[in-house]
Amino acid sequence: MKKNIEMEKYYNLPDRVEKVELKSLFEDALNKYDGGEVAKLDFLEIISELADRQVMSYEILDENIKNRVDRAISDIWNVNNYDEVDDILSIAVNLGLQGCYEKIKESAVLCEDIDKNILKEIRETIKESGDDISNPYIKLEMEFKRK
Repeated sequence: MKKNIEMEKYYNLPDRVEKVELKSLFEDALNKYDGGEVAKLDFLEIISELADRQVMSYEILDENIKNRVDRAISDIWNVNNYDEVDDILSIAVNLGLQGCYEKIKESAVLCEDIDKNILKEIRETIKESGDDISNPYIKLEMEFKRK
């Protein structure tokens, strides 16, 4: 399967990306998605790649970007596709997308029509992550303070 050249740009990013460049990449992806230039699944892949790089920065994502990503990912939330659920769970937890996470938790309660494997994944993520994911580095910070 041939990958879109645009997607290659994200797949080939180094593990660590400068904060300014990362912010610009998030903004670009959001603007292209909002403008209809990027399909939903490509957007999820792009944000997933960028979230992986953001995690390696050990800094919380810029608040404005975080809020825009939170709204976009919340709008995409779909409990009918395991791969999308898996990607969104990872993105929400890694970027601290509290709004999206609330929607995820709500899905676990209103679970009538959710596939059992998807529901299991959602519930495991909630159990591992707790109620507040706004700071993905809180456990690391607490451990650092103990030393």
